[in-house]
Parts: sequence; structure tokens; C-alpha cells
Amino acid sequence: MRKLFGILFLTICAFFVYTVGLLAFFDVPETGNVKFEVMGEYCIPLAGFLLLGLVVYPGSNWMTLSGITLLSGQAVNVFITFLLISFKRSEELSNVMDTSAFDYFSDYLSGFSIMIGVALLGVILLALGRVYRKSHEALDGVPP
Repeated sequence: MRKLFGILFLTICAFFVYTVGLLAFFDVPETGNVKFEVMGEYCIPLAGFLLLGLVVYPGSNWMTLSGITLLSGQAVNVFITFLLISFKRSEELSNVMDTSAFDYFSDYLSGFSIMIGVALLGVILLALGRVYRKSHEALDGVPP
């Protein structure tokens, strides 16, 4: 049961990772820099659910689980970003429906910067977790 709740909390955390990454792409000039405040506020439940998942999930390496969670959230973010960019660039879609709502999806510099930064952090954590596991297996002869 603990494993189920741990996976649930880590999945919710991955959703918040995706949300923060997607928010970075939106540019609404009327709001100013409120976007970064909202992204920061979304990082609070992100960290909370990550900590809950790490505490509840039994016998796990926190670096590996954190890396997998960050990469999972970013994988969803890459997919949705690709879809939104495709929708925005589609001439056929603009003939069928009003695509002016996609005009706010235009801050590619901060969006891709956040996306690459979080994905890089996930890869680093995953690699460090594997190194930690291999070093403990070599020392103890059993996995941690």
C-alpha cells in the first residue's frame, strides 16, 4: 500500500513539473512578470508531493526517484509543447477554428530554458542515483 501511495504522490509531483514547464512558455504582456510568481507558487506543491513520495515509497534511492519524476514530467511537457506548437503553426487548423488563443504561447526562450534545465537536473539525479547504487553494491555486495 505504501508503494501505491508513493507512486501516486510522485505522479502528482510529475504533473506539477509538467505544469511549471508549460507555464514558462506563456507570455501574457498584460500581467507583467506574474508568470514567474505563479511558477514559483506551483513549485511549492511540486516539492511537497516529491517529499511525500520519497518518504512514503519504501526502500528507494531518492536521487533515482527524483530524476525519474522530473524526466517523466518533462516528457509530458515536451509532448504537449510539440502539440501546441504544431497547432499554432497549422494553416488547416486556422481555417477551421480561431487560433488567436495560441498567440500567448510564445515565450520560447524561458520555456525551452526551463525545459532543458529541469530535464538536465533529472538526468544528473538519475545518473548520480545509479552511481550511488553501484558503489553500494560493490561495497556491500547487496543493493541498497
